Order: sequence, then structure tokens, then C-alpha cells
Amino acid sequence: MKRVIIADIRSVKKDGDIPGHFIPVAQNYIDVLGNKYEVLVAGGNVYYKHFQKERVIKLPYNISGDSIIDKIKVFANSWKLFNKAGKDIIIIQQASLVTTFLAIALLYWNTGKLFLIVYNTAALNTRL
Repeated sequence: MKRVIIADIRSVKKDGDIPGHFIPVAQNYIDVLGNKYEVLVAGGNVYYKHFQKERVIKLPYNISGDSIIDKIKVFANSWKLFNKAGKDIIIIQQASLVTTFLAIALLYWNTGKLFLIVYNTAALNTRL
């Protein structure tokens, strides 16, 4: 069965959990695509609180800030995701526009399909 990976490369952790819409969106993809694809969720270990262990591709870092070190951690998460995914379909839930685009531009060399969920129009106005 072909795999679809719903990825949160930033994997924000606040007060011990994931804030916002990332969990419901990932669950919606599982519900909608689960009959046709093996749907996995990629994120930091905080995702184990919400999904079965077998469904999670563990990325190395949960991130709680916006420092340079945190940006480097996003790149490390991206590297792990892209290496693990191979030719799988990846859907990234974008959390940091420029960092996400740079990670894709610099690190994504696979031949699978890559999609980006964007929650605003800033990406449409970006030259990158």
C-alpha cells in the first residue's frame, strides 16, 4: 500500500502538548485517505500522545521557540523526514514559512510527491 506522510517538521511543543490545529488536520487526513493509503504522521515525540506508535514517524526534535538553534532543529527534522520518506507522498503542515521553504529547497531530493499546507497568502507573495 502506498504511504502518505502528514508531517509537522517544526513540531511545536507548548506546555507539554501541541497547540493549534495540527492534530485535527492530521486526523482528518487519516480519516479521509486511510482506506486508500497507509497514512503516517511525522513529528516529535509529543505526537505519541495523540497517535498509535506504529502510525508515527518520530522526528528528533519538538521545538518551543524561534531561535537560530530552533531553526537548525527544523532542518534536522526535515532531513530525517526526507530520508525516511523516500518516494512516499509527503504533506507538510507549514509552521514557519521561510524555514520550511529553505528546508525543502536545500534538503528535498527524493522523487516522491511533496505538498505544503499553507494557512495564509504570504507564500504566494514570496520570491523563494
